[in-house]
Amino acid sequence: MSSDRGIGPIQTQAQEDVTLDGITIAPGVVETVVALAAEQTEGVAGVCARSSIRRMGSAPAVDVALEDGELTCAVHIVAYYGYLLPELGHSVQSAVRCALDGQMGIKPASVDVFIDGIEFED
Repeated sequence: MSSDRGIGPIQTQAQEDVTLDGITIAPGVVETVVALAAEQTEGVAGVCARSSIRRMGSAPAVDVALEDGELTCAVHIVAYYGYLLPELGHSVQSAVRCALDGQMGIKPASVDVFIDGIEFED
């Protein structure tokens, strides 16, 4: 299988479909499942695109890569104030793994969670 780098929803670069066990899945579908699983985790204010000082624009909020048949993903979130960040990160990892396994039958090799900010609840 060739290497496929997914691009987050805010970028418009064309991408190849992901083929797993003979089924073709658009990379945007995998990214959407990851983003929704993260957003629905208690303590997550939202999934957000991270700003890059060195580059113009912003980088993707969710980055999915398929290399040598293994799926890896990274998700950038904003946390609500008052949650223990290590525990929140583990909760997001677990939610993403469960969503990918339950909805697509994919067991990701890694799920990296980046907490890019903290927001206060109203």
